[in-house]
Amino acid sequence: MISNPTGSGIREIESDIPAHFQGRIRRSGSSFFYKCGLGVVAATMVILPLIYVGFIALAGWATYFHAVHNFHPIMNFGGTGGIRLSIAKFAFYITPLFAGVVLVLFMIKPLFAKRGPKPQSYSLNPESEPLLYSFIAKVCEAVGAPFPVRVDLNCQLNASAHFRRGFFSFLGNDLVLTIGLPLVAGLNTREFAGVLAHEFGHFTQGFGMRLTYVIRSINFWFARVVYERDSWDVTLEEFAQDAEDWRIAIVVGVARLGVWTSRRILELLMLGGHVISGFMLRQMEYDADLCEIRLAGSDAFESTVRRFALLGKASEASYKEMRVSWNLNRRLPDNFPAFMLQKASELPSELQQKLLDSIGLKKSGLMDTHPSDADRIRRARLANEPGIFLLELPARDLFQNFQAPARFVTLFHYTDDLGLPVTEGGLNPTPAGGVAPDESDTLHGSLAASAEHYFLGSFDTLPNLLPAFSELAPLPDLNSTLEALRNFDSQFDAIRGSVREACNEFDLAELRRRSAEAAYALIEAKIQFEPEAFDLSTATLEAASNSRAESLAAQQGVHSRLREVAEALRTRLRLVFSLLVTPVSAQRVSSMFLVKAREMLTAGPSVDGLLASCREIEREQAILEALNAVSPKSETLEERIGIFESKLNACTMAFAKLTSQFAALAPRTEGSLQVPIRGDLSQILKKAQQTAERIHKFRHAFFNAVATAAQRIQADVEMS
Repeated sequence: MISNPTGSGIREIESDIPAHFQGRIRRSGSSFFYKCGLGVVAATMVILPLIYVGFIALAGWATYFHAVHNFHPIMNFGGTGGIRLSIAKFAFYITPLFAGVVLVLFMIKPLFAKRGPKPQSYSLNPESEPLLYSFIAKVCEAVGAPFPVRVDLNCQLNASAHFRRGFFSFLGNDLVLTIGLPLVAGLNTREFAGVLAHEFGHFTQGFGMRLTYVIRSINFWFARVVYERDSWDVTLEEFAQDAEDWRIAIVVGVARLGVWTSRRILELLMLGGHVISGFMLRQMEYDADLCEIRLAGSDAFESTVRRFALLGKASEASYKEMRVSWNLNRRLPDNFPAFMLQKASELPSELQQKLLDSIGLKKSGLMDTHPSDADRIRRARLANEPGIFLLELPARDLFQNFQAPARFVTLFHYTDDLGLPVTEGGLNPTPAGGVAPDESDTLHGSLAASAEHYFLGSFDTLPNLLPAFSELAPLPDLNSTLEALRNFDSQFDAIRGSVREACNEFDLAELRRRSAEAAYALIEAKIQFEPEAFDLSTATLEAASNSRAESLAAQQGVHSRLREVAEALRTRLRLVFSLLVTPVSAQRVSSMFLVKAREMLTAGPSVDGLLASCREIEREQAILEALNAVSPKSETLEERIGIFESKLNACTMAFAKLTSQFAALAPRTEGSLQVPIRGDLSQILKKAQQTAERIHKFRHAFFNAVATAAQRIQADVEMS
């Protein structure tokens, strides 16, 4: 399970760090066949853009031929025939010409497309971090790689080594090492050394590494020009939408069809390039893995892979929570690595185990540029290497003061990478090393009005947390009410940890329930599958039904255990909002809170109903995904798609109604909620996932708004 790395102070053994590197790792030379194969792949990847240039030349020649040779034949066809025929013939001539010109321009444009901005980095001064630089130097020496000319820091959960000036550094060893500080925060020194060894291992591959650079650059170029859109695309689309004359609309429509065709050509070339290069790139990764395995050991390699998976999950949770906080309060944590580590410590142990167990299920795909975690771990176990560096202390202690660059790089990440206009005044202090769940609340600090804090993290688990507006009544004794509210705060602080634990149990039971219902659907459709993948001992209706019943009982048990907590939360809210209708206290707060309270408390049942619908959608989605993965052409799948579309449409309509009422709380995301074309399962599932994410964000924002209003009302009354 993930936890904060611990150990004796690294400063106490700083002078002995080099002694913990027991020599250099042995290197295995690449075979002649492997080098030849890599050369063939690189040559093929270079040919793919040339094929694209050939398509441009063909399109240009066809446009030129039409412009020069087809004007007179088209205009002379059928004689004069009047003005309408002349206009029709001219349109017949000009449409392919316009479309051809637009097509050629749009096909040429990707060749000169500028690369998007890279994630901003913070360059270290060697004199300010002598221990870290000494550590990096020993890893380079052990691997046999050149020392980097620069060390950069960023907020990515990754590390990388690359040529400083791209192709201009191609023939030298002008190397830059970029270290993601979330990675440093979550690893120990042995694991961190292994990660660095992997990155430097690429630079010991010599000619192969340079060919790999060419392959990756071309793959990246294809992906960028296929999926990125710019002002040209927007202008053409707006022109098509604004065209009032149907004839102009046809001309522009043909041009857009040509642009769409050019992108499909690029996409086919990109997919071909991925298939061609995938195998060789995976072999290069295996070779770099071997450097990591031999330096840190097979067991450390496996623990690093597993820790990456858990930190990745924590990173997702961190960004999700930060988006809500920014949208509602314009505040963010001042130390993203520490905040992410805090989220990692809050992952329930059962959820961690389920995530770790799933690592071994995925296999490397034909188009994957990196091997799957399962394949990498399997090779590490077969290697059975003890490692030459075994020191396990917090990797962040390699820095003189890890918190200083972490906070600086965090602000850099917000402003330059994410484009958020945040200032130091909008940052909440984050505990330095990440904390356990019962030591601090999510983004609490100065952000005391978070839903996680006010509702004890239960608003996605417990229904009916809000009192009805009709329950509000003038309070007979203001002082005793305020004292009761303060007592509620202290009582809730005492049970916060146990409530969070119960909510985690509910979430795990929900995952088991979805898995059981998916398995039940497969069994009913007489589709064979591996029962272990669905947490079943046998693939029988009885086993699936029992698993579902157990998970449902567990969820009901959580609700029973927290029933008194839910009633207490409702009572506290009723008392707080009753301050608005009590004359002696109502005059101390703004009258707008009465309107806001009426709107939110009245909408409470609708918000709860939306969550229930969302859970039903997520369960049905799990069934569809299982059917599609095991038997994509089954009749059962086709039947369920139609039912699922109806449920999803109903859910999105209910959500749209609520978000129109509370527009300020609606998630700020791209794209509409309209369900895609009927029968397109991949798009339907994608839209369902997006809808579920938006509903959860909206619910979080809604309860955050309730909590903010409640705490503001209580504070204003107490301070008056």
